[in-house]
Amino acid sequence: MRVEKVVVPPLDNNAYLVMDEKSRQAAIVDPALGGKELLAFAKSHGATIAFVLNTHGHVDATADDASIRSATGAKIAIFEVDAPRLEKNARESRWFLPAPPPPVKADILLKEGSEVRLGDL
Repeated sequence: MRVEKVVVPPLDNNAYLVMDEKSRQAAIVDPALGGKELLAFAKSHGATIAFVLNTHGHVDATADDASIRSATGAKIAIFEVDAPRLEKNARESRWFLPAPPPPVKADILLKEGSEVRLGDL
């Protein structure tokens, strides 16, 4: 397993790329506005993004969910209680974002004890 941390806008958020080195299947965790950088990093390592994993629904952590899904076909996952925030974030502007993010719906609603598989991980 390889885990890479990238500090990205808008608020110097920590975003992560988690990759199974054998299969090259990967997930992006809390992308914030780091989609371009994270996708470039994944590409340079031959990784295929299968998931965007959101640890919570704050817009500063989820702002690039839609752009990553559009670029990769990745499934969006978030804890079930926070899922409504993904659409709500699109209706609220924030001073630290250039524009509200597009609305996005979760493909996977995580519950306590949920597992997400990346290759053999």
